[in-house]
Amino acid sequence: MNIWFSCSKTKYASEIYSPENIIWCPAKDRRGCESHYRVIREVKIGDLILIAPDRILRGVAKAKSEAYISNLRPENAENYKYGENFFHLPLTNFQPFPSVFPLLNLLNKNKEDLVAEIEGFRPKYYLFSWQPPNNFFPEGRLQFAQGRFIAKATDKMIKLLFKQIDPLWQDIITKSIKIE
Repeated sequence: MNIWFSCSKTKYASEIYSPENIIWCPAKDRRGCESHYRVIREVKIGDLILIAPDRILRGVAKAKSEAYISNLRPENAENYKYGENFFHLPLTNFQPFPSVFPLLNLLNKNKEDLVAEIEGFRPKYYLFSWQPPNNFFPEGRLQFAQGRFIAKATDKMIKLLFKQIDPLWQDIITKSIKIE
């Protein structure tokens, strides 16, 4: 089982606000390419999804099925008028957290560890990106990967997250892993 972050904007966060409990993204970009949206196809049934619209961790769910392409347009897809089809990823067992956790805290408090992971292992579909030191960023720049609707969590990232979140959240995530 893998753990993923769903990183849509709140206005697109159908995974929280929709009765269908889905994560969605366009099937193609404006140029007609799947590009970074195709990562949603990597999510498998039973994978854990940490729900983080606007980069604020709000809850956890499981993938009910693998993503599929649908011509049903999500109701909040006004910025994607070019899209005819959308990836839909159904979720189940959504558990909201009792409070929220900004993922910026994870980035700011663990910069060295996250950069070391990026440079050492080059994880695929990572939540963050790293620009090594250069003329514009003499100390380098760790930032959220742009355009990620869904990002894969590594074991290291989850351990760093668990050091920062409320033990009650840890319990909710741990119990969600065990739900079949």
